[in-house]
Amino acid sequence: MRRLPRFIPPSLLFTATLLAGDISITSLSLPMFDETGRIARTLKAESALGPLERFVLKSGVLEFHSSIGEQIAPGSTLTFDEAVYDKAGGFIEGAGPVLFASAAGDISGVGFHHDLTTGRLKLHREVLFVMKGDKHQGVKIRGDKADVVIRQNPSTRTWEITEALVTGPVVATDVTIQKVRFDRAETDRATYSAAEGTITLASPVTGWRGEEKTVLGAGLIQYQLDAITPAEAPAVAPPPTGDGGAK
Repeated sequence: MRRLPRFIPPSLLFTATLLAGDISITSLSLPMFDETGRIARTLKAESALGPLERFVLKSGVLEFHSSIGEQIAPGSTLTFDEAVYDKAGGFIEGAGPVLFASAAGDISGVGFHHDLTTGRLKLHREVLFVMKGDKHQGVKIRGDKADVVIRQNPSTRTWEITEALVTGPVVATDVTIQKVRFDRAETDRATYSAAEGTITLASPVTGWRGEEKTVLGAGLIQYQLDAITPAEAPAVAPPPTGDGGAK
């Protein structure tokens, strides 16, 4: 059985008006707790309308809280123009633009489904993954779809992208492959692993330096984000099919 995030009854958090069986809410602020009773996330929106079990949210943000000792502070965010919060299903989804922003990297797209229990975020089109920090070398990955896992880093207690599969066509910019710096590399999928600090590109990979084109060998190409020496590439699961869980 899935464990759903606990929540405080809306009557304790905002003023609601009952209109024809629906709830009309302004300035929604809905805390969600982890298994220890700490506030892990807060769902906020300028307005919410609909049945108590399934709100339509306008101008919303899901705040991911970092915890250090007894202190809890807002950290990463998932912002969207409009979405549905399904309490029974334990997810938020929408057809419009969405952005997950964190200190380690940002990922955006159009159309999304975020599972609050597993931390999985599926982006349906126009994906842009921007990695931050010195070791990430300013890498940007564009693609059609993405399947992302967002989890709390046990050492820093911050929420970040731990895994990402971007499917394409995919274009990665400012990448170093086989000790050669490319302006961009083109492939049909790219896999990011925070634990291993790697990005794996599926072959065939076409690298570009200005107008010079290079087709890079067979098999998967993997490189470390904090080094220019390529590593041996493990197998990469095939990209997901379908709409990624959107209802």
